[in-house]
Amino acid sequence: MSRAVPIASAATDVQGVVGPCTLVGLAATGAAASVVRLRDGTTATDPVKAIIGVPANGTASERLPAVEFSTGIFVDRDGTNAVELVLYIL
Repeated sequence: MSRAVPIASAATDVQGVVGPCTLVGLAATGAAASVVRLRDGTTATDPVKAIIGVPANGTASERLPAVEFSTGIFVDRDGTNAVELVLYIL
């Protein structure tokens, strides 16, 4: 069974998960349209494994096939748009 990892609403990049994990779903919401890149690693230059498009004043939620992250999940938010995010991992 997956566990939820809430990522606080903010406009800054953040380390969402440390260490190896498997992403199986996500939910996101924000006031402004934005894009969030989930990177395998600890920096904004690590490889992108998933991209989330969040509509203005809307939500995005997806059940995913298993997406493996070997180092961790780095949340790379675009610009200054705040996005509240929940990652579902194994």
